[in-house]
Amino acid sequence: MNQLHSRGGPFSALADDMAENSGVCSAKIDIAIVVYGYGLGNSPSLINMSKALSKFGFCVDFFIYNTYLGNIHFNDPSIRIYNKEISESVAPGLLQKFVCGTRYLLKTLLRILPTPVRIAHEEKALREAVQRYVISITSILSQKKYAYFIGVEPLGMMAASALGARFNTPFIYYNMELHSCPDIISVSEWAIKNIERSVHSKALFTITQDEKRARIMARENEVAIDTFVTIPVCADGEPFRENPNFLRQRLGISSDKTIVLYAGFLADWALCRELAEAAQSWPDNYVLVLHSHGYHDAEYVQKLRRYEGDKVRFSDIPVDYEDLSALLASADIGIALYRDLGTNFTLIGSASGKLAHYLKSGLPVVVNDYPDISGKVEMYNCGVWVKAVGDVGDALVYISRDYAKMRAGAFHCYEREFRFSRHFQKVLKRMGVT
Repeated sequence: MNQLHSRGGPFSALADDMAENSGVCSAKIDIAIVVYGYGLGNSPSLINMSKALSKFGFCVDFFIYNTYLGNIHFNDPSIRIYNKEISESVAPGLLQKFVCGTRYLLKTLLRILPTPVRIAHEEKALREAVQRYVISITSILSQKKYAYFIGVEPLGMMAASALGARFNTPFIYYNMELHSCPDIISVSEWAIKNIERSVHSKALFTITQDEKRARIMARENEVAIDTFVTIPVCADGEPFRENPNFLRQRLGISSDKTIVLYAGFLADWALCRELAEAAQSWPDNYVLVLHSHGYHDAEYVQKLRRYEGDKVRFSDIPVDYEDLSALLASADIGIALYRDLGTNFTLIGSASGKLAHYLKSGLPVVVNDYPDISGKVEMYNCGVWVKAVGDVGDALVYISRDYAKMRAGAFHCYEREFRFSRHFQKVLKRMGVT
């Protein structure tokens, strides 16, 4: 039987209700998740967390700003989304032209100023924007008593911290991307890192993907390592063992072809152009399908279109998250390659949503030779790692020779490593739910 301990927060008064209803209480406990400038529709971590909280008897309110939603539909009255835009005052006529001209001059001046000055200016602008957002949603938040605020990424955490102080409510930091100092190359990244460092220590605890990422953040942000909870980016639910013909029917691919699928952002960091180019020399029976979830750089995708043909096909109509497993299962092999842009990309073994979802659908995978991800693939015999994109063709042939065993390995890896329900109890425990 579940018990809620007062040590973890404001749950003790509802302990009996929760226990009697086996995890679903009539008096809902409210949690607010703030997503500021980060994706929700393409974040399995946030989708699965909200669903898990709902199943356990919580009411989840997402407060989002400048957030990609995609085709996300929760169809659950316990999960709601408040999309509050911040209105900017626009001056009329000549005054508007003057304001626009002043902003242009300011941007020009900033380009020639020393980097520390530019960072300080960017940080100030971000802080002011987040504060405006906090003010804009305060009236909605004041209608309930939230047990926790959860801030996603540094700007969401800043908002959650401000709201926590205003309503005397603890907040949790959900870190999605590793903002490690040696990898930062832009003014905006430094501004975000400074915000993260200034607020992080105030969080009740932090959720991130693995111990390596936690240690880096703990050191750089001067936060105690025992305040971290690690949950990989996961899929959830039973392994999807069916073999639908979704992609073959949608794209007219014959049954004698092996579908090699890349699903996700069509982006430079995912080596999509290099993949499309390499696919031209793969054996004739392999076809690369590039599936986009609908959020991408249009200019980059336009360049990719030059490779479209018999060897490279595009699936550019997004599907609902609930239908993603069926789409993936209609392929044969999954691609999860990442350009080396620093530790956020090389420490990808526990942070790749596409990897988790490929494995749930039984797809053997081709991954980088980064130890963090290649080690898992070797351990479960669920795919092949490559040193370069040019090696993918040989990897596909190797997988095909041992396909049945690698498909079994994919399902096994998913069940052991990337099934969300295996990990979420750690978060509930930190929140005082055991």
